[in-house]
Amino acid sequence: MSDTSNQQPVSAIQAELDAMRAVGEAFENLDPETRARVMSWAASRFGIQRSETSRKDPAQKAGRDESEAATEGELPGIARLTENGNLEVTVRDLKAKSTLDAAVRLAHMVIYANEKLKGERSTSSRKVLVPILKEWRAYDGNTRNTLRGHKGIHRDGDALSLDAIAKKDAERYIAEVLDGAVVGTWNPNGRASRKAPAKKNTTKQGAD
Repeated sequence: MSDTSNQQPVSAIQAELDAMRAVGEAFENLDPETRARVMSWAASRFGIQRSETSRKDPAQKAGRDESEAATEGELPGIARLTENGNLEVTVRDLKAKSTLDAAVRLAHMVIYANEKLKGERSTSSRKVLVPILKEWRAYDGNTRNTLRGHKGIHRDGDALSLDAIAKKDAERYIAEVLDGAVVGTWNPNGRASRKAPAKKNTTKQGAD
């Protein structure tokens, strides 16, 4: 029997992501001193024991609230960092409907995970995203054009980043990937058409 003691229900993971997003948005426009006061109130209100590090540098702790889900260099079920520090996608089902949908989802999640796990505000298209798209067989002329024209994915030379709306889209894709009730209709290996065979017309025309 496998040990499931460390596994969280999908609903709990979604609630955690929602809470971290709300905290991140609320703290974004606060100065470090105000953040420290809010954190002190929250710690007192919910009985949270803060570490020495967080007391010494509350601004840094606030900035890491959302990324704390990336425990030990991993976003469970989404991506992780290898021993060489490379980003590896661990998604089993992208919950995509087509190759284009898969490419868009991958791009969002890769850029998002790269920022959370490596602390980099931008992701290399050539070194990081393209190899992953190729691995998933979601890299061709159509997907290149779609990603190049995507309004939420900003490009500065080889560097890719997500705007605020695209980050929320990435979080939504992650929630769907972690939701066992959602099943994708696309896979990287392709699927044979399952159309029912056409029925033969057995009605005979009357002969003259």
